[in-house]
Amino acid sequence: MPQGAQNQQLPAALLDEMAGLEDQGNAHAIVEGMRAHSQDAGVQEKVCEALMSLAFNAENKVAIAEAGGITAVIAALQLHSTHAKVQENDCTALYNLAMDSAENKVAIAEADGISAVVAALQQHPTHAFGKRMAV
Repeated sequence: MPQGAQNQQLPAALLDEMAGLEDQGNAHAIVEGMRAHSQDAGVQEKVCEALMSLAFNAENKVAIAEAGGITAVIAALQLHSTHAKVQENDCTALYNLAMDSAENKVAIAEADGISAVVAALQQHPTHAFGKRMAV
């Protein structure tokens, strides 16, 4: 199923719930939603969009990492390698989680996140996120 078609089938209530959780900064519930819908690229795209926004805040970075968000994001990168928007949101979420956090940088490296990001960039070399990440 094409990525766009899958996104159109996402239940509106789920997307509303994710948006509400992002507003509250509830990293644990967002990561749980990500795990519960790991096979759905559309959900992964939206959930990682929420995580990448939350990860600008230092306290949220810690909460996301403690909730297992780093490994969940890396798992989504590996599972949805053909979905450019999932890859973009996941790579950006990892970038934001790593920014100004030595602990998260180590956690990302230990969870094989570097090779997952490299694989995403190789899979989508002409996509805009790859060009931004290469700078």
